[in-house]
Amino acid sequence: MANIDDFGLQDYGFKMPTKTQLLIIIQDSLKQKLPEIDLSSGSVYDIQTQIFNDIAYRIFQNQENQYYQSRAEYVTGNNVDSLFAIADLTRIPASKSNVDVILTGDNGTLIEVGTQVSNPATNDVFTNSKEGLISTASCVKAILSIKSIQNNTNYTISINSVISIYTSEENATVEDIKDGLINTINGDSSLQVSVSLNSDGNIEIQSSNLLESFSIAYSSNIDVNKVSSLLNFESIETGQITVNANSITKIVTLIAGLDSVYNPFDGQLGRDIESTADFRNRFFRIGRYNRSYSTLPAIENAFNNADLIEGVSYVKVKNEILGNAIVNNEEVQLTAIHLIVDGGSNEDVANLLWQTKPAGKRTTGNTSIQVLDTNGDNQIIKFSRPVKKYIWINITIQQGGDYTLPTNYQEQAKEEIMNKYALNIEIGNDILPIHISSVVALNIKGVKNAIVEIATTDNINNTPSYSTEMIEIADSEVAIFDKSRINVSI
Repeated sequence: MANIDDFGLQDYGFKMPTKTQLLIIIQDSLKQKLPEIDLSSGSVYDIQTQIFNDIAYRIFQNQENQYYQSRAEYVTGNNVDSLFAIADLTRIPASKSNVDVILTGDNGTLIEVGTQVSNPATNDVFTNSKEGLISTASCVKAILSIKSIQNNTNYTISINSVISIYTSEENATVEDIKDGLINTINGDSSLQVSVSLNSDGNIEIQSSNLLESFSIAYSSNIDVNKVSSLLNFESIETGQITVNANSITKIVTLIAGLDSVYNPFDGQLGRDIESTADFRNRFFRIGRYNRSYSTLPAIENAFNNADLIEGVSYVKVKNEILGNAIVNNEEVQLTAIHLIVDGGSNEDVANLLWQTKPAGKRTTGNTSIQVLDTNGDNQIIKFSRPVKKYIWINITIQQGGDYTLPTNYQEQAKEEIMNKYALNIEIGNDILPIHISSVVALNIKGVKNAIVEIATTDNINNTPSYSTEMIEIADSEVAIFDKSRINVSI
């Protein structure tokens, strides 16, 4: 005969009784205490036992639910966060996309916190969390004009405190003065700027790297027309909001002195809140590879733990062979930990790697940061940030089939590639022309075949060399796509 103690929490787990089993146990218990009790169908005691049985069954259901909600593999809903918090784990929150925007306008224009700009094609809105200033003290471009023409006079421009002087001659002209200044500045390669005449005939000074600002000062016979300064903006909404280069062009918050905005480079993609499935998997990975063991999986999982470091969107840890050395008359192999990480500040990454790597183990990578050890001494920690590889695509479409190629086939092909291929490419993923060809052929009516040639450059201004061969992307590299680098023709 079944006993109530046979159900509920057992050594092997939780055993749930059926309603019939529970009813039999209740009726048998009553008969043992009251042998003459009438439990026939429809009797008062039969009705009472049915009520008691329903209540007892719901109690067992609640106990069973509590049991499974206390187990990592079964827990659901908000209980997931509560349970994993016991192990000092919290769900990785959603983050916002961010992008460096160049603001062009009058020198001294203040950009207050909360200023909004947007991508007019997608209506994604971005705002700044820090105050900005369009200023010659920190700019990436400046437009200068000659205020007065004087003979035998010094015209001076200082860039990052490096002074360039042009002395005008007799019968000086404005063209002579501008050419003289341009040649003088371009003759100093240390300045890291390019100088030329713009379409209005004014002197345009631009940083060689639009992410690196410079300061500029000038003599009283020179005037500044417009200045372009850099400011970081983040999306209003959280999640994976794509920010392609040159897509942020609309000023939402009108400011006197602010003329135009644009982003010269792709933005940093935000992320959605960590799903329960990913959170659960991370819990099990960290439990399996406790970071105190200093194994490669343990290091990787430490960087996946949002409680240890914020903002990491990609991490990979490898053991790199550096070469051989002679130690105690024996040849030994020199190895180092190579951490490839996207997101997180350089200081936070270096400190966590120092804490989790094995003692005495070298590190390698394209970024070097100093950390303090327990003795207060400086140690160099190296790791890699993903290197951008700019992808160029040339597509030749062959028409055919039962449909007519749409008139906007070029724009449609670019959209399909960006949304159904580029968005799925992660750090270290190779680029295959056949995959791009399939996206175009399968999603645009009237396309019989798409011949795809691809290329990669290290700099956005380099000239691509196209091929139909696969492009290999290393673990420490990331492919960067943009519609402006996709050419579609028939």
